[in-house]
Amino acid sequence: MIFDIARNSQDQSLAAIRDALWWCYSDTEDHKICAEKQNWDFLNRLRLVLASDAEAEWYRTGPRWNIYRTLSALLLAGLGLVAWQARFGRVLAFSWLLAGFTALVLLWVRRHNDLKVAQPSFPVFPFPSINSLLATRRQVTRFTRKRYPQSLLRRAKLHHYLDQAMWVLRGPLLIAFAPLLLFFLVLPIRQQEMRLNLPTSK
Repeated sequence: MIFDIARNSQDQSLAAIRDALWWCYSDTEDHKICAEKQNWDFLNRLRLVLASDAEAEWYRTGPRWNIYRTLSALLLAGLGLVAWQARFGRVLAFSWLLAGFTALVLLWVRRHNDLKVAQPSFPVFPFPSINSLLATRRQVTRFTRKRYPQSLLRRAKLHHYLDQAMWVLRGPLLIAFAPLLLFFLVLPIRQQEMRLNLPTSK
């Protein structure tokens, strides 16, 4: 298993691919793979990286101030001011619910936009371009791309519906802890980007 191999290896490419696969791994249960077509293709590209001489590394970029952090900071400050002025009562309860619901919407929109921004580069990720992907594919003659099993399509759709249901179930709990959610949204997040060092063709 690549997680065990990467743990005992100094190869940075294995560590980078292990981190890229973290989203489909569970600490609590063994489960079958659940992936849509684009995610299946991504797994095939990771297999191609492992079969090639390319080296993968994660690069961290500095945190950026954005509209989500600004609105969350204003809401957190406003909620703190209301709590200090009103102490307890209907005003604080209404402000808490309003801030919690707004924070929940901000969290959902930020997650949706992050996925949308990543979409243009996802068809070839982690390769920097389609040309580099095709060049690597030509060099690794022993590589065989695995076709997408149609049986996964139904499983992927079910996973999508369960994910939406979890948002509904988590909503009241997140609203109840509105200050913590807002504080989380204010925190700077360092982005990570996988980059490939491709061998020069002879």
